[in-house]
Amino acid sequence: GFEQHTDLAGNPAFLLTTTAKRTQSAEITQLKRIVVLATSMIGFLLAAIASVVFNHTILKRVTSLGSQVAEVGHTSDLALRVHLPGSDELSQLATDVNTTLESLQQTQRDKDRMAEELQRDRTRLHDYFDHAHDLIFAVDTDDKVTMVNQSACSVLGYDEKDLLGRSMLDIVGPDRS
Repeated sequence: GFEQHTDLAGNPAFLLTTTAKRTQSAEITQLKRIVVLATSMIGFLLAAIASVVFNHTILKRVTSLGSQVAEVGHTSDLALRVHLPGSDELSQLATDVNTTLESLQQTQRDKDRMAEELQRDRTRLHDYFDHAHDLIFAVDTDDKVTMVNQSACSVLGYDEKDLLGRSMLDIVGPDRS
């Protein structure tokens, strides 16, 4: 149907209106269901494929790297290295871990070498210290005896354990009888 109206200028205008009852056929409803189901299945399939790819390319490699680093930590063997082939960020992380392990291994070797040198120097010092004919005392900042050689013990008539921890003034002071 239509109705005659006038526009703002007063000219005649027509308004056409139609009214129809909306109905869906059973075929359209069935087609909608098929489209929704197919879309859902494709989405699920894509999510499954993405999950497998993600697991294979990232999670499996992260887990491998983590277990290799844990192995180094549990064994404390700085000579072990981690292996993660590829050219991605995880492979670069494995390379960085290996560089750190090499640095730690070199630091440990240096520390061991210095400890051996220190032990040799201590042995040499104690040899000089114990075989010197002079009376030698080592004292800390509180003037307490921390080391004494055998000559000092013999001259003063004390055992080493009697002198250690005592003040030097108590040992050689003017009040000593």
